[in-house]
Amino acid sequence: VALDVGSGTGILAFFAIQAGASRVYCVEASPMAEVISQLAVANGGCSRLRVVNKVLQEIRDEIPEKVDVILHETLGTFLFAERGIETVLVARERFLKPGGKLFPAYAEFCLAPFEDARVHAGRLVKSQNLWTCTDFHGVDVSSLHERSKREMFCKALVDQFHPDQLRADPIVKRFDFRTMSSDEVHSFGVDFTFRSRATCVLHGVAGWFEAVFQGSVCSVVLSTSPWDVLTHWWQTRLMLLEPLAVNEEQQITGFVGFSPSVGNTYTCRLVMESGGIRREQDGFDLADTDGSHRNTVMKVHDISPTSKVQIIDWEATRAMPTGGEVLVQDPLRCAKLAATQSQAAAEAASGERFGGPAYPTMESS
Repeated sequence: VALDVGSGTGILAFFAIQAGASRVYCVEASPMAEVISQLAVANGGCSRLRVVNKVLQEIRDEIPEKVDVILHETLGTFLFAERGIETVLVARERFLKPGGKLFPAYAEFCLAPFEDARVHAGRLVKSQNLWTCTDFHGVDVSSLHERSKREMFCKALVDQFHPDQLRADPIVKRFDFRTMSSDEVHSFGVDFTFRSRATCVLHGVAGWFEAVFQGSVCSVVLSTSPWDVLTHWWQTRLMLLEPLAVNEEQQITGFVGFSPSVGNTYTCRLVMESGGIRREQDGFDLADTDGSHRNTVMKVHDISPTSKVQIIDWEATRAMPTGGEVLVQDPLRCAKLAATQSQAAAEAASGERFGGPAYPTMESS
């Protein structure tokens, strides 16, 4: 018996039925619940699906039993943007049997300092385009220039970047959905200590995550890192208005704070300090981000013999090198390779393909 939290179209529930689930409870609070029911009828699985059109915290008798598995795709930009993890943890506490499985089981959250003078300069120029004008049809709008800069830099960059922008080894913090409480991701912070690998000017902190699916016989890793094939989560960068200059081997400390905000998301605060110089910036609304620097490659997908549509080619969409040396390696490369090997071994033993992708890297693709 499975529970699909934030079911959406119900696609994970249908996969669970294909894998042998006797019943799947699809919790979806939005009108998308109607879509799940429609697809269930069309696919002959109606009797095995139970659609619950409620916020999970308000469910009472609609799920009358404990489940063996909880499925969830509630991870957002910068891992936390959609605040869906809290709901998953409540579902685990209320409905998962002892020893039951969560997919994914945990996420590895990674942060590293980055340098990107081009984008930083471009944002400064963009903030000046209008708001330095002293005679805009007779109106002096230059008093808004400083506000324009602040608002520009309070938008997190959600795009792709090349690993050659990273200037220190990433820190990795595990968020284990099997054991943590919802209070741990209500209002919280992620501390960091880096050691710069170059004398440079830091423009902020970059972040990404790896979601780990631990099965009975193998593991699969969904990666959103800059070393791997791009996903629709992209990567996230919190950019400082005032950069921070550091020397090689100099220590950098600070944290990223997450505060719940309107719209079921978080507002972030970034603090970075090195050599007695401190930079602070808050107001990064994870629901109001900047994707203007994405360089997407499109491909044609055939819907039918007469209908075609353009979609993003995630494998071909890659960040271009900036020309600098790659100073940092993927901190989770070995773990991902081990997961891929465990999957290959399990498939060889069973004679079946489990459907999870092999660990796809930019180097191997």
